[in-house]
Amino acid sequence: MRNTPGDDQDRLATDKQERCTAQLPPIIMGSKSWTIALHQPTMYTIDKFRKFEYVPLWYFTEQGCQLTGKEKASHEDLYDLTRTSDNCLTLCTATSNCPSPNALSDKQLTWEQFMDASHLFCRWLIPAGWPEGYAKILSSFFWQLENHEDKVIVDGKETLLLYQVHVCKAWHDELKAGHFFDLTELDEKKLNTYCKEVDVEVCCMCVCGEPQIRSTDHAQPSPDHGPH
Repeated sequence: MRNTPGDDQDRLATDKQERCTAQLPPIIMGSKSWTIALHQPTMYTIDKFRKFEYVPLWYFTEQGCQLTGKEKASHEDLYDLTRTSDNCLTLCTATSNCPSPNALSDKQLTWEQFMDASHLFCRWLIPAGWPEGYAKILSSFFWQLENHEDKVIVDGKETLLLYQVHVCKAWHDELKAGHFFDLTELDEKKLNTYCKEVDVEVCCMCVCGEPQIRSTDHAQPSPDHGPH
Protein backbone atom coordinates (compact mmCIF):
# COMPACT_ATOMS: atom_id res chain seq x y z
CA MET A 1 0.00 0.00 0.00
CA ARG A 2 1.50 3.35 -1.10
CA ASN A 3 1.59 6.36 1.18
CA THR A 4 -0.43 9.38 0.11
CA PRO A 5 1.03 12.92 0.20
CA GLY A 6 -1.10 13.53 3.25
CA ASP A 7 0.52 10.60 5.10
CA ASP A 8 4.00 11.94 4.31
CA GLN A 9 3.04 15.38 5.59
CA ASP A 10 1.65 13.89 8.81
CA ARG A 11 4.82 11.89 9.36
CA LEU A 12 7.04 14.94 8.75
CA ALA A 13 4.92 16.99 11.14
CA THR A 14 5.22 14.27 13.80
CA ASP A 15 9.00 14.05 13.36
CA LYS A 16 9.29 17.84 13.64
CA GLN A 17 7.16 17.84 16.79
CA GLU A 18 9.29 15.12 18.39
CA ARG A 19 12.47 17.05 17.60
CA CYS A 20 10.98 20.16 19.18
CA THR A 21 9.78 18.25 22.28
CA ALA A 22 13.05 16.43 22.99
CA GLN A 23 15.53 19.02 24.17
CA LEU A 24 18.99 18.69 25.62
CA PRO A 25 19.76 20.40 28.93
CA PRO A 26 22.16 23.34 29.00
CA ILE A 27 25.88 22.55 29.27
CA ILE A 28 27.20 23.21 32.78
CA MET A 29 30.86 22.32 33.06
CA GLY A 30 31.81 20.51 36.25
CA SER A 31 28.31 19.12 36.90
CA LYS A 32 28.16 15.72 38.59
CA SER A 33 26.13 12.68 37.57
CA TRP A 34 22.74 12.09 39.23
CA THR A 35 23.06 8.34 38.70
CA ILE A 36 23.65 6.38 41.90
CA ALA A 37 25.57 3.12 41.59
CA LEU A 38 23.64 0.64 43.73
CA HIS A 39 24.44 -2.98 44.45
CA GLN A 40 22.15 -5.15 42.34
CA PRO A 41 19.87 -7.59 44.19
CA THR A 42 18.55 -10.67 42.38
CA MET A 43 15.85 -10.31 39.73
CA TYR A 44 13.53 -12.27 42.04
CA THR A 45 14.07 -9.56 44.67
CA ILE A 46 13.51 -6.64 42.32
CA ASP A 47 10.39 -8.24 40.84
CA LYS A 48 8.78 -8.71 44.28
CA PHE A 49 9.97 -5.27 45.36
CA ARG A 50 8.25 -3.62 42.40
CA LYS A 51 5.04 -5.42 43.35
CA PHE A 52 5.28 -3.92 46.87
CA GLU A 53 5.65 -7.40 48.35
CA TYR A 54 7.67 -8.41 51.40
CA VAL A 55 11.30 -9.27 50.65
CA PRO A 56 13.67 -10.63 53.34
CA LEU A 57 16.50 -8.22 54.02
CA TRP A 58 19.13 -10.88 53.27
CA TYR A 59 18.58 -10.23 49.56
CA PHE A 60 19.96 -6.72 50.14
CA THR A 61 23.05 -7.85 52.05
CA GLU A 62 26.46 -8.01 50.42
CA GLN A 63 26.18 -11.80 50.31
CA GLY A 64 22.76 -11.63 48.66
CA CYS A 65 23.94 -9.21 46.01
CA GLN A 66 27.09 -11.25 45.33
CA LEU A 67 24.94 -14.24 44.43
CA THR A 68 23.11 -12.23 41.80
CA GLY A 69 25.82 -12.68 39.18
CA LYS A 70 26.27 -16.37 39.97
CA GLU A 71 22.55 -17.12 39.76
CA LYS A 72 22.17 -15.08 36.58
CA ALA A 73 25.00 -16.97 34.91
CA SER A 74 23.46 -20.33 35.76
CA HIS A 75 19.83 -19.47 34.91
CA GLU A 76 19.90 -16.69 32.33
CA ASP A 77 18.81 -19.03 29.50
CA LEU A 78 16.06 -20.73 31.53
CA TYR A 79 12.46 -19.53 31.44
CA ASP A 80 9.44 -20.29 33.59
CA LEU A 81 5.72 -19.82 33.07
CA THR A 82 4.18 -17.57 35.69
CA ARG A 83 0.74 -16.05 36.24
CA THR A 84 0.37 -12.26 36.36
CA SER A 85 -1.94 -10.26 38.61
CA ASP A 86 -4.59 -10.18 35.86
CA ASN A 87 -4.54 -14.01 35.65
CA CYS A 88 -2.56 -14.19 32.40
CA LEU A 89 0.34 -16.56 31.76
CA THR A 90 3.67 -15.03 30.83
CA LEU A 91 7.27 -16.14 30.34
CA CYS A 92 9.93 -14.89 32.73
CA THR A 93 13.51 -15.85 33.44
CA ALA A 94 14.12 -18.45 36.11
CA THR A 95 16.12 -15.97 38.18
CA SER A 96 13.12 -13.64 38.49
CA ASN A 97 10.81 -16.43 39.61
CA CYS A 98 12.89 -18.33 42.19
CA PRO A 99 14.00 -17.42 45.70
CA SER A 100 17.60 -18.17 46.55
CA PRO A 101 18.25 -21.44 48.42
CA ASN A 102 21.06 -19.60 50.22
CA ALA A 103 18.80 -16.92 51.68
CA LEU A 104 18.77 -16.34 55.42
CA SER A 105 15.71 -15.21 57.32
CA ASP A 106 15.85 -11.74 58.85
CA LYS A 107 16.11 -13.35 62.28
CA GLN A 108 19.41 -14.97 61.27
CA LEU A 109 21.08 -11.73 60.21
CA THR A 110 23.80 -10.10 62.25
CA TRP A 111 23.26 -6.52 63.37
CA GLU A 112 25.85 -5.36 60.84
CA GLN A 113 24.10 -7.26 58.03
CA PHE A 114 20.77 -5.75 59.10
CA MET A 115 22.14 -2.21 58.95
CA ASP A 116 23.85 -2.67 55.57
CA ALA A 117 20.80 -4.39 54.09
CA SER A 118 18.29 -1.85 55.39
CA HIS A 119 20.37 0.99 53.93
CA LEU A 120 20.42 -0.62 50.47
CA PHE A 121 16.74 -1.57 50.84
CA CYS A 122 15.80 2.07 51.41
CA ARG A 123 17.95 3.31 48.53
CA TRP A 124 16.14 0.92 46.16
CA LEU A 125 12.64 2.09 47.15
CA ILE A 126 12.30 5.04 44.77
CA PRO A 127 14.09 3.36 41.80
CA ALA A 128 11.76 0.36 42.24
CA GLY A 129 8.67 2.56 42.01
CA TRP A 130 7.62 2.96 45.65
CA PRO A 131 5.75 6.23 46.28
CA GLU A 132 7.82 8.83 48.11
CA GLY A 133 5.53 8.78 51.16
CA TYR A 134 5.97 5.04 51.63
CA ALA A 135 9.72 5.33 51.07
CA LYS A 136 9.92 7.89 53.88
CA ILE A 137 7.91 5.65 56.22
CA LEU A 138 10.17 2.63 55.64
CA SER A 139 13.31 4.74 55.92
CA SER A 140 12.08 6.22 59.20
CA PHE A 141 11.22 2.76 60.54
CA PHE A 142 14.68 1.36 59.90
CA TRP A 143 16.36 4.53 61.15
CA GLN A 144 14.50 4.27 64.47
CA LEU A 145 15.50 0.64 64.91
CA GLU A 146 19.12 1.36 64.04
CA ASN A 147 19.28 4.22 66.56
CA HIS A 148 17.04 2.74 69.27
CA GLU A 149 18.36 3.09 72.81
CA ASP A 150 17.79 -0.61 73.54
CA LYS A 151 20.53 -1.70 71.15
CA VAL A 152 23.18 -1.08 73.83
CA ILE A 153 21.60 -3.37 76.45
CA VAL A 154 22.03 -7.14 76.68
CA ASP A 155 20.07 -8.87 73.91
CA GLY A 156 18.80 -5.49 72.79
CA LYS A 157 19.90 -5.94 69.19
CA GLU A 158 18.34 -9.40 69.07
CA THR A 159 15.07 -7.93 70.32
CA LEU A 160 15.09 -5.16 67.71
CA LEU A 161 15.85 -7.65 64.94
CA LEU A 162 12.96 -9.87 66.06
CA TYR A 163 10.66 -6.84 66.16
CA GLN A 164 11.64 -5.97 62.60
CA VAL A 165 11.03 -9.55 61.45
CA HIS A 166 7.43 -9.65 62.69
CA VAL A 167 6.28 -6.06 62.30
CA CYS A 168 7.71 -5.42 58.83
CA LYS A 169 6.27 -8.69 57.50
CA ALA A 170 2.86 -7.88 59.04
CA TRP A 171 2.97 -4.37 57.52
CA HIS A 172 3.52 -5.75 54.01
CA ASP A 173 0.85 -8.42 54.49
CA GLU A 174 -1.72 -5.85 55.64
CA LEU A 175 -0.84 -3.52 52.77
CA LYS A 176 -1.57 -6.38 50.39
CA ALA A 177 -4.93 -6.82 52.13
CA GLY A 178 -5.70 -3.13 51.66
CA HIS A 179 -4.96 -1.90 55.19
CA PHE A 180 -2.28 0.59 56.24
CA PHE A 181 -0.85 1.03 59.73
CA ASP A 182 1.82 3.51 60.79
CA LEU A 183 5.09 1.60 60.79
CA THR A 184 6.97 4.59 62.22
CA GLU A 185 5.16 4.30 65.56
CA LEU A 186 7.24 1.67 67.35
CA ASP A 187 5.09 -0.47 69.63
CA GLU A 188 6.78 -0.65 73.05
CA LYS A 189 4.46 -3.46 74.20
CA LYS A 190 5.54 -5.61 71.28
CA LEU A 191 9.16 -4.74 71.95
CA ASN A 192 8.76 -5.94 75.53
CA THR A 193 7.08 -9.12 74.31
CA TYR A 194 9.89 -9.87 71.88
CA CYS A 195 12.46 -9.07 74.56
CA LYS A 196 10.93 -11.77 76.76
CA GLU A 197 10.90 -14.15 73.79
CA VAL A 198 14.61 -13.55 73.24
CA ASP A 199 15.29 -14.10 76.96
CA VAL A 200 13.46 -17.43 76.88
CA GLU A 201 15.37 -18.51 73.78
CA VAL A 202 18.70 -17.60 75.38
CA CYS A 203 17.79 -19.49 78.57
CA CYS A 204 16.82 -22.58 76.58
CA MET A 205 20.09 -22.47 74.69
CA CYS A 206 22.01 -22.21 77.96
CA VAL A 207 20.15 -25.16 79.48
CA CYS A 208 20.73 -27.28 76.38
CA GLY A 209 24.36 -26.25 76.22
CA GLU A 210 24.01 -24.85 72.70
CA PRO A 211 26.31 -22.02 71.58
CA GLN A 212 24.60 -18.63 71.63
CA ILE A 213 24.68 -16.78 68.30
CA ARG A 214 24.49 -13.07 68.96
CA SER A 215 23.64 -10.41 66.44
CA THR A 216 27.29 -9.36 66.57
CA ASP A 217 28.38 -12.80 65.33
CA HIS A 218 28.62 -13.45 61.62
CA ALA A 219 25.88 -15.82 60.49
CA GLN A 220 27.00 -16.90 57.04
CA PRO A 221 25.37 -19.64 54.91
CA SER A 222 27.46 -22.60 53.93
CA PRO A 223 28.90 -22.30 50.42
CA ASP A 224 27.41 -25.68 49.50
CA HIS A 225 24.18 -25.70 51.44
CA GLY A 226 21.44 -23.30 52.34
CA PRO A 227 20.29 -22.55 55.88
CA HIS A 228 18.76 -25.37 57.88
